Amino acid sequence: MSKNKPTHRDVIDAELKKTKSELVIAKHRKAKLRNQIKGMMEKERRRRSIVLTCIIICILVVFWLLSYTRTETWQTYLRALEISIEDIRNIISDKVPLVEIIEKQTITIQTQIEGLNKAKTMCERMLESGNVSFDELQVE
Repeated sequence: MSKNKPTHRDVIDAELKKTKSELVIAKHRKAKLRNQIKGMMEKERRRRSIVLTCIIICILVVFWLLSYTRTETWQTYLRALEISIEDIRNIISDKVPLVEIIEKQTITIQTQIEGLNKAKTMCERMLESGNVSFDELQVE
């Protein structure tokens, strides 16, 4: 046998090295995807906490606003609760009661919470499957 010609053992060793490196890359990708999904779940938890805090603040602000008379100040608070300028104008002109707008905003926030819960459930299912890969994701 000549030294330049690879032996059967050399070919097997080369394939083994290649397979091992591919396995390391696959494990790295899996870990990276898992961390991305965990990050998405953490963001969802933070967002849910913020939304729940907003609901509580909405209720407290409504009661506080009922006793407060400075229009500019309570407009600022309503904007902080993401109530539209159009709705604030309707409240000022007595076209719509404040309570109705707050109830509408609460429903909007509840809808956001439901959407976030669906996203959380989807992330949890992906993590439970254990075989999460960007290439295997199926978007409906």
